[in-house]
Amino acid sequence: MINGETLEIEIGNIGLRIVTDSIRAARNKTDSVTHSHTSYELHHLLSGGATLEYEGGSTELSEGETLLLSPELFHRFAAGSEGALILSLSFYLERRGSGEDLYSLLTSALPEKGSPIRFERSEAIDGCIKGITAGAHSASPFATEAVKASLALLFTELFSRLAGDGAKSDKRRGGEKYGIRGFVIEEYFNRYYVDGASLSELSELLSLSKKQTERAIKEAFGVGFREHLLRLRIKSAEELLSGSDREIREIAEAVGYSSYNGFYEIFKARVGISPEEYRRAHRKQDLSISR
Repeated sequence: MINGETLEIEIGNIGLRIVTDSIRAARNKTDSVTHSHTSYELHHLLSGGATLEYEGGSTELSEGETLLLSPELFHRFAAGSEGALILSLSFYLERRGSGEDLYSLLTSALPEKGSPIRFERSEAIDGCIKGITAGAHSASPFATEAVKASLALLFTELFSRLAGDGAKSDKRRGGEKYGIRGFVIEEYFNRYYVDGASLSELSELLSLSKKQTERAIKEAFGVGFREHLLRLRIKSAEELLSGSDREIREIAEAVGYSSYNGFYEIFKARVGISPEEYRRAHRKQDLSISR
């Protein structure tokens, strides 16, 4: 299957767009820092055991189970998940066509932001996942169509369960008009916001001028390069302050600040209180994000 293309799938009047680069199975899921996406995310545990930590708690994933994450939910896989093999993909929703409005039915069941939705293991889901993984590694000229067919079956199964569960209402859709460029920008920030993120490098990656790149970032996140970088660092710091017992100087370095004083001043200016005060006010009893 060719990486870099966007797969278009329709289920009734529900349109799904999936960037093929987001379809990947990996074992090392604990080497990434806490991050979020503007898309919905699916994680399916192929083997082993894993724990996903997110804003407000954590959830264990057993073999064959699937988790659906809402957009902008900060999360990461906890230490101890290193041996797990997890298939991940992200997707965006759009309203398509007319007729029976399955789109409204689905989006009323999808949460805007909150705890991940768990789908228990089933033969139907397992069969779809096998089709996706086989097609993703196939050299056949029909591999893309095979993957699209398996994805359509997978989402039909998951969406049917969601709509039938009567989940809480949500009028927000993740990532409309959000294409491959937005996906590349998001992945770049999530990978490099701690160390080494630069507008020049991202511009080269996108083959755009700095001005065009700033515009693309604002289209994706509503703010420019520096502001989005700062938000990611502050948010990650908040998670580590409330959910770990690491020294605050270590946390400053972990989120991209070589100077503790610089981190202290920026954190207090943005959050309104010092890192120490934030930790005392938001300390979690279960330090599940500690490394």
